[in-house]
Amino acid sequence: MKKIICMLLVCVLCVTALGGCQGQKEPITEDDFKYYNENGQIQNFKEEDKVHTVSKGEKIAGKTLQTKRGVKLGDPMSVIAEKYDLSVIYTGYYYEKPNLNVKELKELNDSFPTAEDAFNHLDEIKAKVDNEETDYMVFTSYLLDSGEILLNREDLNGRSGYAMVFTIIPKDGDFIISEIVLQRTI
Repeated sequence: MKKIICMLLVCVLCVTALGGCQGQKEPITEDDFKYYNENGQIQNFKEEDKVHTVSKGEKIAGKTLQTKRGVKLGDPMSVIAEKYDLSVIYTGYYYEKPNLNVKELKELNDSFPTAEDAFNHLDEIKAKVDNEETDYMVFTSYLLDSGEILLNREDLNGRSGYAMVFTIIPKDGDFIISEIVLQRTI
């Protein structure tokens, strides 16, 4: 009987440990700032093409491009949550309303500064960011050459690294990715 109880305890501990690991996302690395084709192979461009956006890269390459983790233009915002650690992604909100209240917009930006906050308060955000023509959110993350991840551009202080930006617009009651920017920062 003791052996059975010990085996059950071991199983419970293993399941608990594995369950805790499932929530971990792969950390952002330099490979996340390159463009990939639909087969997951790096898509290289000439330096003079100055490709910083997926849409420009798609025009030059003549095919659909994606991030290392398979995020593409037109994907729902939820794909970002599946692929990235939302706590290291800064969120900015932009919307135009009749009689736009700048204070209200600042409060929205201050209240929900990370993508994790945005996902946890999506209903509140949808109530404000709702016009496909003028409203959008940006999810931004910076990876310095030192390996440090920054949320704010102001923290770059002239240090070099990479920037990743997802522009997200409201569409049909959801939010979709309308542009992806991957670039080197200096």
